[in-house]
This record gives sequence, C-alpha cells and structure tokens, in this order.
Amino acid sequence: DAQVNVSSCLDDLGRTDEATALKRQIYSRYKALGGVSQRHTIMSGCSLAICLLRQSSWDEAKTFIRELLPVARRSLGSDHDLTLALHQNLADALSYNHERTRDDLLEAET
Repeated sequence: DAQVNVSSCLDDLGRTDEATALKRQIYSRYKALGGVSQRHTIMSGCSLAICLLRQSSWDEAKTFIRELLPVARRSLGSDHDLTLALHQNLADALSYNHERTRDDLLEAET
C-alpha cells in the first residue's frame, strides 16, 4: 500500500505529526474494509501506536492499545509478534509517561 510507505517515510524524516495523521487514515480504512480483527488492521494499529508514543501522547496511546490488545489476542493469539509488540508498546506508554503512577509501573511489568 503506497500510503503505508509514505507514512513510514514521513516518520523516518521526523515528520511525526504528518505520519500520525496518515497512519490514522490507514488504520480507519483497514478497519472499515476488513474489520478490527484483521491482521493488516492490527498491524496498522500497532504502527499508529508507535507514532503516538513518539509524540509522547501517552494517554491516547494507552487507551488505543488497551482497545486493540484484546482484539490481537483473540485474532492472532497471545504469542503472535504483533500481540507481543502491542504489549511492549503498552508497557512503554505506561512507564515513559512522566505522570505515571505506581499502578502504571506495576501494569507495565506484567
């Protein structure tokens, strides 16, 4: 998909805001076409989550990943690389946030 490549290039160039906006469009399109449980939708969601983390959008990233993670577990399995990547992204969102709580750090460890 050309838009996926463009969004990756924008991200590589440090144009994170533009990359995030495009990744939101891509995720919405995949979700509308194939549903949230399709591998491509989950993959684009994981990519969007990474952009949100790069922007330090901790709360949005946490909310988004918490919605996507159960879908990935059901659709792909707990040991799938995308499911594991989402777990890592959630741990990052919980632990890198300067306003994190003790509960956030405990959740990040699990």
